[in-house]
Amino acid sequence: MLAGNFRPDRKRCEETIIPIVGDYSKARELIRRGLLELRESDFAHTETLRDGFEYDAYGLLVSSGLARATGLRHRKTWYVKLMIRVEDGGQLVFCVSFHRLQSDLERNGGVLKPCW
Repeated sequence: MLAGNFRPDRKRCEETIIPIVGDYSKARELIRRGLLELRESDFAHTETLRDGFEYDAYGLLVSSGLARATGLRHRKTWYVKLMIRVEDGGQLVFCVSFHRLQSDLERNGGVLKPCW
């Protein structure tokens, strides 16, 4: 995943991230760097989708350094969903939804409140 083997949710990127950072490649870089900041304390819960796939949800408070470097400024709280899927041919793909946190989220590390 660190090398870029992840698939961001394109719709969420267009709605939330691209208006802030400018384009899809910068959005992918923000997501990649945000994923590197995830810790066990950020984990919130696991959910099962209607299609049977499971995803793990996290609440992320990005570092000040990442916020400055990517132009997030005060937009520091993010809701992250991670899902691993096996595609035809057996390749693992990490699917990521990365968007603003809209409500309080109970995590291992305590409640994260939206900061937007």
